[in-house]
Amino acid sequence: RLVAVLNAQAIPTAGSVIDAFNREASLRALERLRADLRALVLPRGVKALEAEAERAVAAARAELGGQLFGESGAPKLYATYDSGAAEEAKHLQNANFRASHSACA
Repeated sequence: RLVAVLNAQAIPTAGSVIDAFNREASLRALERLRADLRALVLPRGVKALEAEAERAVAAARAELGGQLFGESGAPKLYATYDSGAAEEAKHLQNANFRASHSACA
């Protein structure tokens, strides 16, 4: 019975396991970035905020690079990370604007 159940399932290939691992690493890097950006005390000056955001983006990207297994799909994963990081930076700028507005009101 067990053999029948196992045979009914698609057996993952090594490549699909690596791809899934790398996708998870990319998601973890974006989560780390979000956490790091949320931890910043706002409001900040625009230049200081940009510098902090750049440091956080670079650190999470470096961490992603250290976690990827193999080169297959790495350019796509980096592109996905970079796109997500750009969105997070926009959110941070908006949050900083709102915090600045609240502080001045």
